[in-house]
Order: sequence, then C-alpha cells, then structure tokens
Amino acid sequence: EDMRISISKKFRKKYFGGFLYATTNLYSGNRGIPSRSGTSDYNKAKFETELIEGVFKKISNTINYKPYFSKRFTGAQIELEKINKIKNINLIKNEIDLRYLLKYFKVIITSRATSTIGWCLLSNRPIIYIENLDNRLSKRAYQEFKKNLFFFDVKDRKWKNKLKKLLSKSIFDIEREWKAGAIQRKSFIEEFFGDITSN
Repeated sequence: EDMRISISKKFRKKYFGGFLYATTNLYSGNRGIPSRSGTSDYNKAKFETELIEGVFKKISNTINYKPYFSKRFTGAQIELEKINKIKNINLIKNEIDLRYLLKYFKVIITSRATSTIGWCLLSNRPIIYIENLDNRLSKRAYQEFKKNLFFFDVKDRKWKNKLKKLLSKSIFDIEREWKAGAIQRKSFIEEFFGDITSN
C-alpha cells in the first residue's frame, strides 16, 4: 500500500495517461545462458532501437518507456541512451515493478510471450502486442493473440508502418476499437491465462 501511495505522488503528474511501452528486453550479458535467452543480444538491441527510432520517434503521441531492469551489464544500454535524445519518449528511470504502474496508463505496448503479457491483460487496458524473433508463440496461440489483441509481427515487412498508424490514433479511438472485441476476448483470456477476475 505504501508503494502505491508513493507511486501516485511521484507519477501522476508526469506520467498519468497515455501510452506505456513495457519492454521485455533482457540481455544475456555475462550470464552465459544463450540457450535459454532467446535470440542474440545484438538482435535484441536491434529490435529495441528500430522500435524507438523507426516507430516511437516518428509519431506525435508521447510514449512512456519502462525498461526491464537487470544487472547483467555494467555500462549503459544503447536503447536507453537513444531515448534521452528523443523528445516524445519519457524514460521511466525508477525501478518499480510493472504491476504497480499499469493503472496509470491508458494503452499498454509490450512484446514477447512472457509473464509480462499476463500482467498487462490484468490491467484491463488495450494491449498492443509485438511478436518478436524470440519467445515466439505456438501456432494456435499466434492465431488467438492475433484475433484478440492489437497484434504486430516483426516478420511482417510492414510491421513498423502498421504500428505507426495505430499509435498515431487518439487513445479514444484505440479504446473504442478494443472494447468492440471485449466479449470474444474474455474467452481468449480464460483459455490462455485463466480466470483473471479471481487474481
């Protein structure tokens, strides 16, 4: 409860409303676990920088960027250095658990099939999901995610243009589109994530 009170005082004025990008980018670094870490660190950095410079930077709406904090590198991450030079991206520097932040935003953007997507769906906010090169969905899950979320796949050559088009819309329009699929989405959530109303 103390955490939530302190967050509301610090974050409401600067971050309340708008878009949140909850990155799931976790580098292998010096951990020596490449077989369990998805694609290479190079590809992970490449995806983040392309998303930042090829999409977020080119829209008029503001994006709030929530890093996935870890201690695997001693130096700064290249994508975070780029964000500091872009006016319409706010970097959330506080190391606060994502679940405490979701309620402060209107639209959530995330990528990769990790536990993060479950927390995002719990927020009852519109979810923009980016299917990445690593942690890819099964064939059935892929189809269901595509039907029930705002879905983009990096293997689609036009994914950045399509995402820019969506992020250039007003939050009101995005929320309206999201609500149109609410009934169908309830069954999808129960199948893949369980009864979230009981959590």
